Amino acid sequence: MAQPALVPSRYAHVKCLLVEDSEFDQRRIRRILEQAGIVHLEIVTSLSEARHHLSRMPVDLILMDNGLPDGTGVDLALELKQWPALAKIPVILISDWPTPFMFDKALVAKVHHVLRKDEFNLARAVDALNLSRGMPAATKQ
Repeated sequence: MAQPALVPSRYAHVKCLLVEDSEFDQRRIRRILEQAGIVHLEIVTSLSEARHHLSRMPVDLILMDNGLPDGTGVDLALELKQWPALAKIPVILISDWPTPFMFDKALVAKVHHVLRKDEFNLARAVDALNLSRGMPAATKQ
């Protein structure tokens, strides 16, 4: 029996930056994004690495943990809004323990979604990828 032809993913050209210091969560999120068809995934483990990466390489989507070794993801999201070249990149905050304070800051930073890590699944990944392409999310938030 012939193998079916591989169909390129509609997200094959989306460049995603994952800012996450936990290797376990990196692997889990990578698997979910691969299921969604993401090909270009860069992983950094701190805010300083994220700043460096964003200064030299454009991305279409940022998935970011809030609790990082050198600060909070929501603070970087606020910072990104100050730079016109970076302000339009959709940011999804993924946190073990989202707090009301974090939600308030995320609203000011115009973060697209704040999710608990256990809420990030294939459907949420597809919604995030749709945001990166300027398409509406499919699931209700």
